[in-house]
Amino acid sequence: MKLRYLLILLLLLPACTESGAMTTMMLSGGVSGTAAATDYTADGSMEGYWMMEQATGADATDGSGNGNTLTAFSDGSGPTRSADEQEGTYSSDFNSGNTEGFLLADASLSAGFPGKSDVSVPGSFSIGAWFALDVVDQACDGIHKYAGEDGSYRLRYNGEFYEFGISSNGTSINYLTIDDTAIVEDGTWYHVVGVYDDTANTVEIFVDGYPGTNAAADTTMSTGTDNFRLAKQDNAMDGRMDEVFVMSRALGDAEVLEIFTSGLAGGG
Repeated sequence: MKLRYLLILLLLLPACTESGAMTTMMLSGGVSGTAAATDYTADGSMEGYWMMEQATGADATDGSGNGNTLTAFSDGSGPTRSADEQEGTYSSDFNSGNTEGFLLADASLSAGFPGKSDVSVPGSFSIGAWFALDVVDQACDGIHKYAGEDGSYRLRYNGEFYEFGISSNGTSINYLTIDDTAIVEDGTWYHVVGVYDDTANTVEIFVDGYPGTNAAADTTMSTGTDNFRLAKQDNAMDGRMDEVFVMSRALGDAEVLEIFTSGLAGGG
């Protein structure tokens, strides 16, 4: 896998040099620099894009144009707007002492949204975000359309590593874990992406652009009525989330790396 990662780097770096810009990469903690890059926010497959710039306790506006604004929920006053961000001006901060996060009911999701119950053929998709956890010795939910009743997928932290999986029956998930990276450090930003390729019948997880071992999917992903959520379902998050996205296609390795190095909008 490390050889594959280096080959992707070699493919991307010449393009950065020819455009007169050099990209600086830093695993486990973000990126700096500028590069001519793709604006993935304008990609036709972008189903949901949440910059997490909203005020404390406010709903998360969907920047994709599909109307998938997420409703904030909390038994406290959050989620809280935080100046500790990875892109933009703010991120959303979640307190594990509260039951809080964002959600949108299945029926309210836009047509074609991955996992939506009225989609007869699930199709490929990619989900991802920046995460910075303040507590790394406990599991927490991240991006998911899965409550163990009639769900489809979940990207989460298991208390040691990030993992991603799909459900074939709506009630259970076989997770793919990327555990060949450095131990996750509290307070550090990591870019995590999960990809389901319906054509190749594979699932894959990436951390900071680094691809984990992909695996064959058990079967076609289930589509169900579970809500789409950020953060709390089974396990509350203690930390921040930024630049969340859902796309209705499988991103390639080089594309995931480009998003990590240059951001979803390609601005660095």
